Amino acid sequence: MKLFIHLGYPKTASTFLNSNFFSKHNQVNLITENEEAGSFIQSIKYLDEDRYEKEKLKIISFFESKILEKKINIFSDEMFLVPLGYKLYDNKNAIKRLYEIFLSIQKIKDIKFLLMIRKPEELFLSYYTDEYHRIIFHDKNLD
Repeated sequence: MKLFIHLGYPKTASTFLNSNFFSKHNQVNLITENEEAGSFIQSIKYLDEDRYEKEKLKIISFFESKILEKKINIFSDEMFLVPLGYKLYDNKNAIKRLYEIFLSIQKIKDIKFLLMIRKPEELFLSYYTDEYHRIIFHDKNLD
């Protein structure tokens, strides 16, 4: 069975794909569609090695339970490569953890990565514009 790991940067149409294609296509199983997946993704990204090793089997078990035999399984998180809440983390280690988790699931035979990219100057302008509007929405005094 095939698994696609989609790690999109923000502002590269990843949210559009998740909302309008991956989640609606009848041959696709979007395994990150529920809120519970978010807590496991945060563990993969932010836990130190000792705590991660203690949680690893629970994380594997969760994602294994989401895999469907007759569908194309997609792990998709457009914010996986972006630190949230100003927490720093090691992207390379997080991707390695994610890959190892799915390698350990016996029924997955083929893992492919799908990475959305964009010209940096366009990405920064779009991201800045979006964040500016979010901040203004919450604090009208900044305008």
